[in-house]
Amino acid sequence: MINSMMRNAWRVAALLTGLMLTACPPPEMQRERELYAGTETKGVVDPLGRLEVFTTSLLTDGRNVKVRGKLRNTMAETTHGARLLFRIFSSGESRPLQTIQEDKDIQLESGGTTALRMDVETMYANGNFFFVVEAYAKRVGDHDIPPPPGWKE
Repeated sequence: MINSMMRNAWRVAALLTGLMLTACPPPEMQRERELYAGTETKGVVDPLGRLEVFTTSLLTDGRNVKVRGKLRNTMAETTHGARLLFRIFSSGESRPLQTIQEDKDIQLESGGTTALRMDVETMYANGNFFFVVEAYAKRVGDHDIPPPPGWKE
């Protein structure tokens, strides 16, 4: 009697565990969903051609800054090329100390992501600073997008 009750308890526990594993996504999948919003932003056309930027890592030796992350295309059409702006600010300041721009030759399908890798040399990376990375598509579908505000040709 006790053996059959134990066996049934184990069966129920195994069944519940299986249901939980099926119903709850793994933590890394949940984190991915939080980082990359789903279809609620997909298909939104931004007149400036903004791409979503997610920074995951920053490494500096006081002179060089290595930024790593992802770029995501939320627009309904494929984007061709990207203009990246890296702005570094001093704490409490609203004007950037330095702006670095970079052209990337990439192609992103609608909803697609790609790795973001920027290596920047700046004399401002040795103190208390914060930064902003912005990404803009050069071309969306068959339409050229003008350079973003602050872009120097």
